[in-house]
Amino acid sequence: MIVASGSKYFLEIFRTTKSDALTSIDIPKPVKTSMNANGQCVDENINRILRYIYSNQDFSTIKSEINDMNMSAIYSQAYVMKCTNLLRDLSSMIVNELLTPANATLYYLDAVMVSQSYFLFTPRSSKTKQLPRLVGLSCSRT
Repeated sequence: MIVASGSKYFLEIFRTTKSDALTSIDIPKPVKTSMNANGQCVDENINRILRYIYSNQDFSTIKSEINDMNMSAIYSQAYVMKCTNLLRDLSSMIVNELLTPANATLYYLDAVMVSQSYFLFTPRSSKTKQLPRLVGLSCSRT
């Protein structure tokens, strides 16, 4: 149940599924990004996210493992897992540490992909929700 405190995706599963019927949980696939063109779930990223959650959502436990090359994929995975605190920490890291003139276009491209996929998968009545700042990728249903 600790995982539900850091992921609204898991919270929804635990709230809507009877415990005796819950034999496994599918991790949602992230949307394709500039650094994850296939939109594949990467075990290393899922493990980072779970480690973050189980360390009382302490960003310093995973921060040193995040860089310009894996940020989009981690952000994408955290987005589909609905890890709002982690998304906030990742967004802050992008803006304050990773964003440069050389990579700004890639982050912008990912932000466009987010808004497009967000509106494709969001019911019309829910479109007033605020998107995560700068980058994020929407949920592809599994």
